[in-house]
Amino acid sequence: MEDLHVHTRYSDGVNTPREMVEAAIKRRLETLGFSDHAYTPFDETYCMKKDKITDYLLEITSLKHEYSGAINLRLGLEQDYYSVPPTIPVDYLIGSVHYVSAGKEYLPVDESEEIFRRNVEKYFNGEYFAFAEAYFDLVGDVINKTGAGIVGHFDLITKFNEKNKLFDENDPRYVCAWKRAADKL
Repeated sequence: MEDLHVHTRYSDGVNTPREMVEAAIKRRLETLGFSDHAYTPFDETYCMKKDKITDYLLEITSLKHEYSGAINLRLGLEQDYYSVPPTIPVDYLIGSVHYVSAGKEYLPVDESEEIFRRNVEKYFNGEYFAFAEAYFDLVGDVINKTGAGIVGHFDLITKFNEKNKLFDENDPRYVCAWKRAADKL
């Protein structure tokens, strides 16, 4: 078993890398991949700080050596569509879309339901399917843009849509948008 999508205190996670390694070993994972959020200059609330990127590299590299033989550790980044390209050598990248742009504004997809609703209302005239089309256009291009080999949470746009309370995920317009992205990927 492996998990390649974990975050630590370097970005929006709770635990230290060492705590994550020890928990993974207890759960008998064979591979653990660190993928803290790459630096995103317009929103530093969730991502790794620019001055911590080298520390991240050094700490994960040190843990790789220390736990060699016990678990396979990999150094990665979750590279948002709008993140700064990596400045450190990584084993892999996860390409994700956390924002949709509207002019000069970057609208978070998963910050809160209230913010999501407000942004769809303000920038997309309340049309959730138009927002979904913009989101999936970016998702379909995320590998080209980021150079990632893994797509992160393809359906992040549904985070606040439990029981289709905001939009119908079976609507042909929505289905067409995600299928276009999947075909492109």
